[in-house]
Amino acid sequence: MYRFGKSIDQWLRQLRLCMLLCGMIVLVHLYPGKSHVRTNWTALLHPVSQHTAIAPPLPGQTINMQPATAQVIDASNTFGFQLYQQLSRDDLSKNLFISPFSISSAFAMAYNGANGRTKSELAKTLGWQSTSLEALNASYQDISRQLHPLSKSASIEQANGLVAQQGEPLKSDFMQRCQDCFQADLATVDFIRQEAEARRWINSWGEQKTHGKIKTMLSEPLNFETRLVLINALYFKDNWRRAFYPWRTKAAPFTCGDGSTKTVPLMEQSGEYSYIQTDQFQAIRLPYSEPGYTMDIYLPAKRRDLATFAKQCTSAQWLRWQQQFKVRGGTIRLPRFKADYHLDLKHTLMRMGMQDPFSSGADFSGITNGQLFINNVFHRATLDVFEKGTEAAAATAIVMTKGDGLPGADPFTMTVDHPFFFAIRANDGTILFLGSIADPQPLEVTYQEAPKFRHRMPLAPRPNH
Repeated sequence: MYRFGKSIDQWLRQLRLCMLLCGMIVLVHLYPGKSHVRTNWTALLHPVSQHTAIAPPLPGQTINMQPATAQVIDASNTFGFQLYQQLSRDDLSKNLFISPFSISSAFAMAYNGANGRTKSELAKTLGWQSTSLEALNASYQDISRQLHPLSKSASIEQANGLVAQQGEPLKSDFMQRCQDCFQADLATVDFIRQEAEARRWINSWGEQKTHGKIKTMLSEPLNFETRLVLINALYFKDNWRRAFYPWRTKAAPFTCGDGSTKTVPLMEQSGEYSYIQTDQFQAIRLPYSEPGYTMDIYLPAKRRDLATFAKQCTSAQWLRWQQQFKVRGGTIRLPRFKADYHLDLKHTLMRMGMQDPFSSGADFSGITNGQLFINNVFHRATLDVFEKGTEAAAATAIVMTKGDGLPGADPFTMTVDHPFFFAIRANDGTILFLGSIADPQPLEVTYQEAPKFRHRMPLAPRPNH
């Protein structure tokens, strides 16, 4: 009798608590236009505290990885920032969006067949001088294992491939390393007599691996001397840990990189976030459902342009910024947008010091006995940012050719209404995507089950720090 009475008493207490919480939820939804009501309940249920915030792991901090893997991640991130700075010199009035990890992964396969000066220039540009080939390959295997998501809503996938000319004798140890360390798909096509069909096969592979986000990896006809194409695809999709309420999205002005103004859908939410504010920029970390994965958004102060901020974007500065995030309550307003970016990286990489791999004297004797050099490096990336989450994809194709070559504070408000920089980082610190948005393109989203979508959104989780 005593135990039975005790369980009834516990049940009654739980019932009263449930009724109280239901009353809170009803009150919040009865007044959707008064955001301060939701914000107050959020503050009540999840008070701002720097002592209870969980920090997403930084490189080498809480993820169990080998020292060489942390070194390779740092090299990939460093290369990404250097490439971003090179590309940003051309025109930051347009969107710029790349995947450093996709590009470096494709080059890691090429590196397995490089020798001599070609190998040393690849290593210097990509930051692999102090990493052995065996450690490099093992590190990419380790990173690939870390990419497997724990969250049911997350999808994080990458794929590699070798597409060779029929009859071209590739060395067996090179192909074996690419299969073992990069899980590369192997295919043979006829670039000489059926170039269009070969290109169609590569594009189809990329479309499948990116879930239809990138339909055309290669848009221009390939040289009939093409003998090998190294390909990588990266796909990311996840929900925000705390979704934006669709009914709070409002049309608002955005000042583009060229100084013009356009109207964009501006999402909004309030809560507690990992945040930085200096006289030069504001920054916020928006966590995804996958533990440790975040989008870090850097908004330069209105008196400073994106080009000035881009000059500060180095790997060392990035790591310093990562240590400065503090939990703080406030409001974030962010455009719902899409971005597409594609380019041939050849001339940019040559400016960065990668000269020999693009010359007729390149030494890729670890791939084949014949003369082989890199003719082009095509990269394409796409991004959708919306109330529920983010979907991003990237694809890289290294085209190798035979023949002659050519050389506790007050609540903040962060309104992202002018050009900004951002990066999507994995739980081990790897920067999967980075870029800057100067002209957000409209992204139309239809929510067919809005009422259900509302109630599935958590109120306010504790952010990653």
